[in-house]
Amino acid sequence: MIRLFFCFFILQFLSLPATSQPGMLSNGEQLSLHSRLLDEERSLFIHTPSAYSHSGTPYPVLIALDGEWSFRNAVAITEHLAASERMPPMIVVGIPNTIRNGRPTRFSDLTPAGPGGQSTTSGGAEAFLRFITDEMLPFIDERYNTSSYRALVGHSLGGLFTVYAMLQTPEAFDAYFAISPSLGRNNQQQVQRALHLYSEGVAYPGAFHLSIGNEGGNTMLGVEAFAEVLKAHTAEEFRWKFEAYDEEDHVSVVYRSLYDALEWTYEGWTVPEHLLTDNDISIVERHYHALSNRLGIEVSVPEHYYTRLGYRILGEQDFDYAAWTFQQYHEAYPGSSGALVGLGDSELMRGELEKASAYYKQALDLNPHDERASHMQKALH
Repeated sequence: MIRLFFCFFILQFLSLPATSQPGMLSNGEQLSLHSRLLDEERSLFIHTPSAYSHSGTPYPVLIALDGEWSFRNAVAITEHLAASERMPPMIVVGIPNTIRNGRPTRFSDLTPAGPGGQSTTSGGAEAFLRFITDEMLPFIDERYNTSSYRALVGHSLGGLFTVYAMLQTPEAFDAYFAISPSLGRNNQQQVQRALHLYSEGVAYPGAFHLSIGNEGGNTMLGVEAFAEVLKAHTAEEFRWKFEAYDEEDHVSVVYRSLYDALEWTYEGWTVPEHLLTDNDISIVERHYHALSNRLGIEVSVPEHYYTRLGYRILGEQDFDYAAWTFQQYHEAYPGSSGALVGLGDSELMRGELEKASAYYKQALDLNPHDERASHMQKALH
């Protein structure tokens, strides 16, 4: 009787969409950080993925400049792409601008010093970059479960800063996304820097996405000149892409650019369906090993592939193979209650009620809010 009940449960589970739907989108929380380098308090906007509190998974981090404008878009885009299995969930950190000495900091913090040096209104990019790398990133790493992968996105002056940061400290971020960057500033100063640095041979980040709307003027000239430098003077192993959006303007280009940049960066994140037909999780593991080599970081198999294949195998009543798949899941994600629930389900289908109950209890010890573990434990008692 129990096996019949559970077979019905498995069929219901297998009829669900492979991708779980995110809950109500939350913009996250606001924190304050005192910067010794800038000698001021700085606010930070933080968004964590919906599964953050119980997954135990380290998450990559996306830093969004001009956080008062960009944060909401960045959260929406990362949440949508992650839910669509186009990329991993990310922690999003927005850095809003502030007021310093009665003036907005945006024009100072996001602009590199020109030929005349730094002034009270511009040229503070060097100090702001040090704040990000030496103070803010360690602050985030200390408080959140972050992976080593970091990306920086900026638009307009923020895009100019993103290019400056890539040339100054290519190792600080794994990916840089510059959207309509103001590269015409100071007679294309950053274009000239890139020409000098890349002609000599310098380190590259893992990925760089450059984009612009249909806007013309010095910005367009500067961006096109920068793209020509990359085309002529960078090595083949440098992964970069330039996209011009003729149907977008300087403002509307932001959303599409970040969406495309993230999807391009994580190209290959979704496992092709033909690789899943054999129900072999080791094939999926090899896929993500190859992706890890391309991204230059370790990429774990997303949890839902273990769940999807494990329950498909269980539905075919290959209980030993299903248990092995869920054991691989547990070894990859020892902090996940889902793996333990899968092991419990496998034992239940084999008629091992005590073993099943023990796994459900372990799952609840890890995550008291795991509804499936709670439901199955109650059904057995």
